[in-house]
Amino acid sequence: MIEEDGNPTLEWFKRTYRDDDKYMSRLKCCEQIYIPMNDNNSHWYLCVIDFSSRKKCIHILDSLPSTTRQDIRIKNVQIVVKGLDKLLSYLEKDNYTNSITKFPLKSPLLDPIQSNGYDCGMYVIKHMHTKIIKQNLTLMESWSERIRYKLASNLVLSMENEQRSKIIENARNTPLQDIFRSLE
Repeated sequence: MIEEDGNPTLEWFKRTYRDDDKYMSRLKCCEQIYIPMNDNNSHWYLCVIDFSSRKKCIHILDSLPSTTRQDIRIKNVQIVVKGLDKLLSYLEKDNYTNSITKFPLKSPLLDPIQSNGYDCGMYVIKHMHTKIIKQNLTLMESWSERIRYKLASNLVLSMENEQRSKIIENARNTPLQDIFRSLE
């Protein structure tokens, strides 16, 4: 059976992603799981499940906290954690002894808070990149714009980007004056 209630079954997931997968094959070695969360198609925040022996908690990292949406965001994290708990107990069976549904939820105050209404996704990416739980995230005012350009260039120039050679060739064939004119 591939689907149950319109969703892939756990057995399908195991066969498709688990066996010999470099990302999902060693839960015992896993210290943290990062889950980008979306609130109402308008805001991104990050759920970090921390398995390290002394912490064992779930961090909700939100660069633009909202008192009116906080309960909804927490409930959404709890729903995702419950589903992940079911998946982990199925995949790991006897090796999965610490149910993540029992981990306490923590929402640390983040510094800095985003100063606009559109950089939440960039903050999520940067939190995952810097492993915010273990180190401080320091930002300057121009951070989000610089990191956005750096992320875009990394994606374009990645050897795994199938369009890489076409993009580079187009860039080489475009006069600099045209490129600068398009930035105005």
